[in-house]
Amino acid sequence: MAAASAAGSLGGPLDDAAAGLVQCYEPNDAAKTCRSMASYSKNPDGTWDNTAVVELSPGQPVSLETVTPVRLKDGAVCGYIRRDDVLNGRLRLSGKLIPGDKAGPILEKIADGMSPFMGKEICTKYVRINNELVAKGIVEGGSDPVPDQRVKWVKPTDGYSVAAGSVQAVVAESGG
Repeated sequence: MAAASAAGSLGGPLDDAAAGLVQCYEPNDAAKTCRSMASYSKNPDGTWDNTAVVELSPGQPVSLETVTPVRLKDGAVCGYIRRDDVLNGRLRLSGKLIPGDKAGPILEKIADGMSPFMGKEICTKYVRINNELVAKGIVEGGSDPVPDQRVKWVKPTDGYSVAAGSVQAVVAESGG
């Protein structure tokens, strides 16, 4: 409880994204790896495109990249996991893109596995707890738990990666 009492809200949750930084979730600074990474690009209407790269299986060099629209709401970053976003995602094995014909059936299975979250708004607030930035996710309705995750903002050139896929490639490909 002491950690929770030391928590404090931050300024704009995407201020660092506007400055060109990307989020590294559960960073391992020694190995320069992240469990997942997120980059953001702002749209003219004020929404953001969140390009997320997620390690699908801990310790395995397989990642999924999706692009999902998000918006700022009450100091949180909010969006929906949409089936089409998953089906249009990019799978990588050891950083190499898996061709669409081979990726399609796998993306279908991933989308099916994520069906409990489809169509529900997911909002993430970022707070400081004991000098660490922590992402606290909340799923619409509050019935699906989202574990807290440590987050670090990094430069695209800092060399951090997810499942052997470099953040430089993700940022370059997403136009960020």
